[in-house]
Parts: sequence; structure tokens; C-alpha cells
Amino acid sequence: MSTPLTSRPAWADELLDLCAQEATGRLLVRSAEGEEGWIEIRDGSLAGASAAGRRVLLGRRLTSFGVMSAADVSQILSSLRDRRGQRLLDVVLQDRLVPEDFVADFLRNSLAEQLGAMTGYRDATHHFESTTVPHVPVPVDPHDAVADALTGSHLFPDEMGDAAVRALSLGAADVPPVYQAVLAAADGRRRPVEIADECGLTVAEAVVALTDLRNRNLVDIVDRSLVGAWQIPGADPVPAAPPAGPAVTPFAAPPNPGSAVDFERNGFTLAPDLG
Repeated sequence: MSTPLTSRPAWADELLDLCAQEATGRLLVRSAEGEEGWIEIRDGSLAGASAAGRRVLLGRRLTSFGVMSAADVSQILSSLRDRRGQRLLDVVLQDRLVPEDFVADFLRNSLAEQLGAMTGYRDATHHFESTTVPHVPVPVDPHDAVADALTGSHLFPDEMGDAAVRALSLGAADVPPVYQAVLAAADGRRRPVEIADECGLTVAEAVVALTDLRNRNLVDIVDRSLVGAWQIPGADPVPAAPPAGPAVTPFAAPPNPGSAVDFERNGFTLAPDLG
């Protein structure tokens, strides 16, 4: 189970010190068990990070938030197969296909999830290497990313992580496009992490989305024995499910996972009119 840290790891302090000095290079982090991660810095801003584990895919995020169609994303990816060194992120920014705020939220939340994975490294060691780092199209403030990483929301609660989720309604008109995508992915077989993968969400975003949808009685869990147990650590206890009948027990409100999980803004205001 994920819990907030009471203090920053030593590598996080080093990261902030390097950024304060406008460093450029790569901070390598290694756990006692040999797990490795790295954080790239360009002129004091975060340029990238990688830890063992899942990564949010931008193409799926673009379609689930309703910012681009699946056909448009597929066309761009197809064109990139013969363009060495170009990424989907580069194209959508250069051609101004999506709002910059949308990309900024994606980068900040994705980097925070990678940093969050490194907070679990036991007895971690670190060292910095000065090296060339590509230009950062949308810089990420290291203080924001580190703060989000330390909230402890980069892992699913144990009870939620093992449950299969099913949609109770696919026609809800009062939810943003990303919620519609989550409902479509909730087929009664996928676990929350698989739904997050399908929709291009960080774990923190998926926890918020699934909890909100459950509170609206729009999703349920397949294993009825878990009803009432699926709740957010630190939140008020959820009342037990009734012994019979179709009623769904709401979740308590989830904790704030950080800045930038704002589905209404990303789902509506930031989505351009593609019609």
C-alpha cells in the first residue's frame, strides 16, 4: 500500500540542489536490490525520468481525453516510423495539435509517477553525471514533481489493485471524455492498472477517476466480497455493502494526488473543437 513519505530521500534533495544550480545532466538512483532509475535535468528543469515499471502512453491519453482521434494519433505514429529521433510529443507540440497546458499536465504527472517509484528504493544511492540533455519543450518544475511524488499516490491501494472493474453505464452524458474512456475500458476483466494503461492515466489519476465514478454509481467491482473494502488509505471508512440487492456503496473522497489531476479542465476546456 502506498503511503506518504515523512521526508525526502537523499536523492530528491540532491535533485533539488542540482536544479537550483541550473545543472544539466543525469542523476542516477540505485536501490540496495539493484533497481535503477535516472532523472534528466536541463538548465535546472526536469527533462525526463525513468524507473522500473509502467509508463503512461501519450497516444492513448490523447484519445481518452478527447483531444485527438485515434485515427489521427495512428497516422502520426505511422509517419514517425521512418523519422529517427522524432517522438509523438515533439510532433503534437511543433504542429500545435494540442494545448500546451495539456502537455504540461501530462509531463508533470508522468514524471511524478516515475519519481514516486524511486521513492520506494530501499537504501538508495545516487550520483550525478554531467552529460548532454535534449531541449525540454515544456519544462517541469522539480519542486512540483517531487512534491507530487512524495504524496504516496503512485501505487494503487491493495484492495483496489486486485479488483476487476466493470462499468454499470456507458451512456453517462455528464462526465468528461476521459471518464467515458475509463467506462469503456472497465469491461469486468481489467484491473485498475490495466484501465490506467488503456486510457493513458497515471496511477494517481486512475485512483481519482475510478473513485469518482464509483461514487456516481457508474462502476462496480466484479468480486462482490470486496465491496465496502475498496477505499482510499486515510479516507473515512466506507459503509459495508448491503447483504443483497444491486445497491453500490460509494467511496469516500480520495486524497488530493497533486496539481494537476483536473479531468473537467482537461476533458472539456482544453479539448479543441475537432468537429
